[in-house]
Amino acid sequence: MSDDLKSKTIAGLSWSFMGQIIKQVFQFVINVALAHLLTPADFGLVAMAGVFINFAFVFADMGVSSALIQRKEVTETHWSSAFWLNICFGVILTASFCLCSPLIAQFYGHPELAS
Repeated sequence: MSDDLKSKTIAGLSWSFMGQIIKQVFQFVINVALAHLLTPADFGLVAMAGVFINFAFVFADMGVSSALIQRKEVTETHWSSAFWLNICFGVILTASFCLCSPLIAQFYGHPELAS
């Protein structure tokens, strides 16, 4: 039993590590592409907005995925509920940030961020 747990732990850590590496590579490629497409001022505006976008990503899942992974038996109702909960919360986060965009623009002193 101990060897099985050890192998599962190593496999889980390996998948997690690879996922993080792939995520970092994609973010790097996207940032390089944006740096070539945007002016330095526009790239700075994207970086300012990125702070709030990444903040939203922290709350977007709300731990629903982890809860589903930890359940021994997951039904179609669980998957459907998680899907719609994530959709609804995403819409609420999007609406919240759209409504708060004038405040965010004022915080940074760049009215361009409001749009």
